[in-house]
This record gives sequence, structure tokens and C-alpha cells, in this order.
Amino acid sequence: KTNFGPLYEKGIFLDLGSGVGKACVAAALQHPFEKVVGVETLQILSDIAASAVAERYQEASWPSEDMPKPELQLIKGDFVSEFEAHIEPIAAQVTVCFA
Repeated sequence: KTNFGPLYEKGIFLDLGSGVGKACVAAALQHPFEKVVGVETLQILSDIAASAVAERYQEASWPSEDMPKPELQLIKGDFVSEFEAHIEPIAAQVTVCFA
């Protein structure tokens, strides 16, 4: 942030093809997004991500009291064929997207 300017405050971080959710968790820990969303089509990766988030993210100590913990949503789905269901409702609020 210091070297490259501030990222947008708030907004949504979207990771298309989120795998086991590492980028989503890192984004939630490092920036004050309102919401972090990951979409993964492979069942095994989606299951691992959901398990890790349920066990660790919800119970994690937060790095800053000044920064609220964003909602973290991991979706098992195909962001191409299910665009209207998963992406379209949040598209206008997305400030950072990984694909």
C-alpha cells in the first residue's frame, strides 16, 4: 500500500477459480474489504477451502481492531455458466478481481 498507493476502501474482493481459498483469506487479512468472495468449480478444492475457513478463519485473531473482519464467502460453482447467479449480483461492487 505504501509503495503503490492505497487500494479502494471497502468494496468486494472476487477470486474466480479460488482453489483452496488462500488468496481470499490473504485479502481478508490484509485489506478492509466489505466482503471477500471466492468461486471454485472443483469439488475437492471447494471442500478443502470450506473446511479451512470453518476451522481457522472464523476463529482467527484479527490483525487490527481498526479493521473489521470482512464476510468471507466461498462458492462451489462455475463462474462462467452460473454468472447470473454468482457474479452478476455483486459485479458493480467488485474493486479487485483475480481470475
